[in-house]
Amino acid sequence: QLAKGFKHGIKVSLERYAKYAPYITPYNHFVKLNKDAVHVVDGTVEVDYGNILLAPEGGDIPAVGFGQADFTEPLTAKVDFAPNSDVPGADAADQVYIFVYEPSSGQGMLSAPAQRSTGTVEVNLPSTWSGVEVHVYGFALGNGRDNDGKHSNSAYIGSGIVG
Repeated sequence: QLAKGFKHGIKVSLERYAKYAPYITPYNHFVKLNKDAVHVVDGTVEVDYGNILLAPEGGDIPAVGFGQADFTEPLTAKVDFAPNSDVPGADAADQVYIFVYEPSSGQGMLSAPAQRSTGTVEVNLPSTWSGVEVHVYGFALGNGRDNDGKHSNSAYIGSGIVG
């Protein structure tokens, strides 16, 4: 069920792995990556959202330095980041994404890509999420001549209440 809620993020962050292991879907890869973040205690499922990964550790390109999620604009999650464009393996044209997950509905929203060089990324959220706590994740995909299609580590940016 968690993979279903993360499907929009999974399709982008883990699609590359389907090319290398076509017998393992991106959803199966997500479940395998996150099996230790989900526990059943006395018949109740508990999810450690801070340990959910949208991309495997040991990314192929440098991660961006995500700041805190900002929910001051109504129905919007915005995250500023340090581009790290000057780090070997990064490119100013890399695509940076944030993914926002709302646990009570089991749904998530993926941002449009922002270029690494911009230093900010945001996503509009559904009106039904107003006043609800969400969890925010971020990752980058290579879009340069030497790193096209490679990924960074994913990062748990934190949680917050949607304005």
